[in-house]
Amino acid sequence: MGSNRLQYFRTAYGLSGPSGMPSDYSNMNPDAFHTYTAVDEDGEVHSTAHVTHSPGHSYPQMDMVGSYNDHPVADNEQTQDKGYVPYDGKSHRDAEENEQLIMFGIKHHPATRRIEGLYSRDTPTGKISAMNLLGMIDNASRETIKRGVLPSNSLSEYSLPLVQRLKHSGAIDRDIHIPSRGNNGVTFDDAEDHLDGMYGDSEDAINITQRLPHAKARIREAMGRPVPTIEPKNEQLQLEGFE
Repeated sequence: MGSNRLQYFRTAYGLSGPSGMPSDYSNMNPDAFHTYTAVDEDGEVHSTAHVTHSPGHSYPQMDMVGSYNDHPVADNEQTQDKGYVPYDGKSHRDAEENEQLIMFGIKHHPATRRIEGLYSRDTPTGKISAMNLLGMIDNASRETIKRGVLPSNSLSEYSLPLVQRLKHSGAIDRDIHIPSRGNNGVTFDDAEDHLDGMYGDSEDAINITQRLPHAKARIREAMGRPVPTIEPKNEQLQLEGFE
């Protein structure tokens, strides 16, 4: 067995959407894919998290016959200072006399970061390191896109209670839908197999062990526990994902 003294690494892979389309036009085409790993001195991976990053974008919508996702151009009520929100009754107001109307509806997708997979060994070291990874990921997300990381749409029966607790504490937006039961069937045995197939010494990996104190503080905060006073971060996380 490897030592319990772990180091934390991040590896980023650039991906792009098809045909120059905005990268999160489809959730299947993220702009960047990040892998965070906790590795011991012998190179054994104890936990890992896979995160997708999609930049925000806006684009105009015009009416297209037969498409329920598109909407008519200027309807004499939609105004210059009010963006179009599909199916939202608050997206319109009566235009004032001589007020400039917009020509198109504008659909906006904010930048997002989402955890697509979180795996740990069924050991105290594995589970604790996985929580530390979550803290690092959420801190990086909040500094990079000013929003917390989103949970996966596919959760195991082991990760579901944690996600539900984080939502209850307010660490996850209350409007985000969380399933009532685990839906992907992933077990600790599956996680073990996944981690056994990973290598902890990738040449592209960046050592981010120095983020550990802030990661632990973020998890304590998310769980509603007292947070110790620590030194401010001394690195520019806002550039993460765009190296």
